[in-house]
Amino acid sequence: MLKGKVGIVILNHNKNEEIQSIYKQLENQTYKNFKLIVIDDNSDSTKFLDKLIFDNVSIYSYPGKFEFGLVIKYNFAFKKALENQSEYIFVLQSDMEISECPNLIEKLVNHLELNQKCVVAGPVMYNGKNEMTWGPHIYKKRMGHLFNVSESFLIRSNYLLKYGLWNDLFIYYGEEMEFFLKISKLGFTTEIVENTKVVHYGGGTTYKFQDEKDYYRPRSSILIMRMFNKNDSLIKKLNYLYDELYEQKYKLRQNLKKGNFIKIIRTLFFITKGALEGLIIKIK
Repeated sequence: MLKGKVGIVILNHNKNEEIQSIYKQLENQTYKNFKLIVIDDNSDSTKFLDKLIFDNVSIYSYPGKFEFGLVIKYNFAFKKALENQSEYIFVLQSDMEISECPNLIEKLVNHLELNQKCVVAGPVMYNGKNEMTWGPHIYKKRMGHLFNVSESFLIRSNYLLKYGLWNDLFIYYGEEMEFFLKISKLGFTTEIVENTKVVHYGGGTTYKFQDEKDYYRPRSSILIMRMFNKNDSLIKKLNYLYDELYEQKYKLRQNLKKGNFIKIIRTLFFITKGALEGLIIKIK
């Protein structure tokens, strides 16, 4: 019996070869009722349009000029998947490898069909060193909340239709966290599916934009606390923020050792700027 269509969404920024590789891996999946939806951010989609034209592939250029941020592009991708009547939406990234698990999509779909309270099913995730980063019994504490899924996952489309897309206040960082916390608050679950495997070779959303990372991490952290940590004390909230800024703390220590006070001031400026915006921005 043919099961529900899966819309597989990938954002593209100059990753044409990787996307073609992902498509070849998808062709070898046991689950065949899928459509690959590539959202190009006006980087170089025209260079591979003629190489990736199949009935189960759609390539869209994000409307307008290149825009900084991920959530608006993911929401655009989700809308395209919903227009294609996808019953499920699989968030994938171009720097991932799924070839070691040819029944990956089938297992994720089966898990959602058998567990009606589950809205998001995630695969076991490994990094490029073959170290498990997300898997059974792996929970990571962020802002006082436990998370068990990240990076790649299958979502029920009817949940997005009923409760809305990702919160576009979270331009970078925190978008998945806010989405999963809302799922939990509504009484649903996010779950890892055992005996699956995805390898993620990348990571580092804004590694080319260090100032933005220093700005968006505190901004997103404070937004999360305003939404989901209202009953926590100020001391707890400050500790959450302190723990969340681990990269910024490392950068500050390194620059202090080098005596690079200009970089220290720059980092502190962006942290402060992001924190202040997180405090005053109107929550949707």
